[in-house]
Amino acid sequence: MTIEVGLTGTYQLDVETKHTGEANGCPDLPVLSNPWLTLACEMACHDAIHREFEPGMASVGSHLDLFHLPPLAAGGTLTVKANVVDIDRRRLRFSVTGEDGDREIVRGTHDRFLVDLARFLSGSR
Repeated sequence: MTIEVGLTGTYQLDVETKHTGEANGCPDLPVLSNPWLTLACEMACHDAIHREFEPGMASVGSHLDLFHLPPLAAGGTLTVKANVVDIDRRRLRFSVTGEDGDREIVRGTHDRFLVDLARFLSGSR
């Protein structure tokens, strides 16, 4: 495994009606919802590191600190970029930024922990 500072990943989300606040329980908000924005950020981080996983390894999110900036309507495209900026044993910290081509839509940090998948799942109930 060679996970190191500087690894990068991306994730692109073509925003559809199902990704909006209206479709996710917030009437009158036909724009990208926070849960979908968060997922796009997590997926960009996963993209940065998953090729380096050894068999049986996974990563799980543990902390998000995101600023959801201007609204993005259905029909727009969000492109998120993630960069590994710090490693502390099993904790990986990512810088994330996302834009729609013209505007910054999200920025922040996301922490993920490397886990042994079988051991992690054995603790689930």
